[in-house]
Amino acid sequence: MLGLSTLGMLYLNAAMAASAKERNTRHVNAATSLVDEARDAVNLVKDVVGVHPSPSWQLRQLTERCGLRA
Repeated sequence: MLGLSTLGMLYLNAAMAASAKERNTRHVNAATSLVDEARDAVNLVKDVVGVHPSPSWQLRQLTERCGLRA
């Protein structure tokens, strides 16, 4: 299961990719695309798994959705 901290790494990766390049329009657009992809991935996982402050609640909710016993 992907945790929110793992998903946050998508944003970090996008930011690092953006800062590692020379700043010009093409690189900024490419970095923006990476950040947009990371945002979409985070939102998809949040929609599928659901978000709750307690990680144990997230795990319980996911196992129930998969038809498993928590």
